[in-house]
Amino acid sequence: MWLVWRFFSACDGSEQALTDCGMLRKWVSLSTVEVVCTDVLPRPNITVLLTNGDSDGQEVTVPRGHSFTIVCTVEPWYHGGQFSVIREGRSDRRTLPAVGSAASFEYTQATETSQGTYSCLYHNLAFHHKFTTESHTLSLSITGSEEVMLDNGVDPSGTACNGRVNINQNNQTRLLAAGSPAWDTRHSTVICRQLGCHSADVTKHVHLGRNETMWFFFSDCDGSESKLLDCGHVQSRPSSTTIEVACTGSRRTAEN
Repeated sequence: MWLVWRFFSACDGSEQALTDCGMLRKWVSLSTVEVVCTDVLPRPNITVLLTNGDSDGQEVTVPRGHSFTIVCTVEPWYHGGQFSVIREGRSDRRTLPAVGSAASFEYTQATETSQGTYSCLYHNLAFHHKFTTESHTLSLSITGSEEVMLDNGVDPSGTACNGRVNINQNNQTRLLAAGSPAWDTRHSTVICRQLGCHSADVTKHVHLGRNETMWFFFSDCDGSESKLLDCGHVQSRPSSTTIEVACTGSRRTAEN
């Protein structure tokens, strides 16, 4: 038995405070009343971290081919819980446990399929019930060209894992000249790694039968680099022969 308050009510539900429409008296009882409100969990926040460390607001632009991270955070009212990232119009979701009231969802490579409207869901137990709250939405768009692309003449998105090597420098995309000094399979391996296409399988020269303005690549690469332009630079020169590369795998997109 507990000494509790017994409430005598004339409430119709429109009142601002419970005691505006009733009175309390001390009472002895074996039971009490529990109330759980629908907004018992705080609303999470969603942000995007770009590869350069910058974050943006509710509209974020990510350069195509770059990595990005969606970060879900929440006020630390409760321990534990989980976060999910969902995208409008898509059934797929990613879920991670909350670590220090936050979770980070890494996307290794931004492509056109990464575009969409994202939000974070926060799941946790409170008062023996499971609750979920949702953040505001965040619009993510993809822009620009990758530094390196393989053009197979079929896939216009630039996500192919085989084709002629194109390099984008200073907003100019040109074929890679086959006469580039010291070009070998180490460089092709860097390209395949950069594109998320596993390792290099075939590298060959393709004769175009005409001169074009291409990029000559001057290299200091040893094959371990993550990006081709991390270990060399390009100069514009005419050439009639370009380089074609075929990788062993298929493209890993940001959802992988």
